[in-house]
Amino acid sequence: MSSKAFTRLRQVCLATLDIKKHQSAFQRIFEIEPCHESWLEEFGLENALFPVGGTFIELVAPIQENTAVHRFLARSKGTGGYMAIFDCDDLNRKRSIAEKLSIPLVYSKEADGASLIQLSPRATGLTLLEFDQHKNGEDRFGSYEWAGPGWQERVNQELVEDVLGFEFHCADPLSKASSWSELFETPIVFEENENAALKLEYGELRFRPNDTDHLECFSAIEIKTPKKEEILTRAKTEGYPVSEDRFQFCGIDLKFVG
Repeated sequence: MSSKAFTRLRQVCLATLDIKKHQSAFQRIFEIEPCHESWLEEFGLENALFPVGGTFIELVAPIQENTAVHRFLARSKGTGGYMAIFDCDDLNRKRSIAEKLSIPLVYSKEADGASLIQLSPRATGLTLLEFDQHKNGEDRFGSYEWAGPGWQERVNQELVEDVLGFEFHCADPLSKASSWSELFETPIVFEENENAALKLEYGELRFRPNDTDHLECFSAIEIKTPKKEEILTRAKTEGYPVSEDRFQFCGIDLKFVG
């Protein structure tokens, strides 16, 4: 048990029907190799997990018919991140908070090195939220069960240093931030233009007003980089839509800051 209570940003899961295409492109753009690849037979999926500093970007794709990923992609029309994953120091506390807020669990798991709960996206809105507790996981560069042993050896921060935050588009940012504030055990930070944020022990969650270009969804990942222009040039070469500070990848904007 950690002596310090924390909830922190740790992993994003992106859904695709063509994992090989996007996995190969990701590796060429960022010069990062996956630290873990597997078949998740319980869910009918395969995955590839990439370390980005002390956080992770995961790609998942179906290996059978009629999976949750198929349903998500059909419902969202390919827009938005599939899952946002967070570390915490006490999973039982998170479970109790979810119960208090009448948020049902859709899945839970206990393993030797980690435990997790997933919350109903119908109750939370925006995306599927997962909270994990990892054995000896207080250090962001320490144990992370889903990445396997030695994941740190695959970290390459030459082009991207770390994931800084997640961004969500919704009809009422203040209301959504307020409803998530108790779950994440942190107060709302009020910003300009009706924006709101939650600052975690590591990472930030930002809530933005919806517009005609976005459904209500998990819309962007903010990534720190010393080489934004080089990354965007590589992404354009790979055929991804590129704008001033970001490119679209598997339904989500990868947004780069210096």
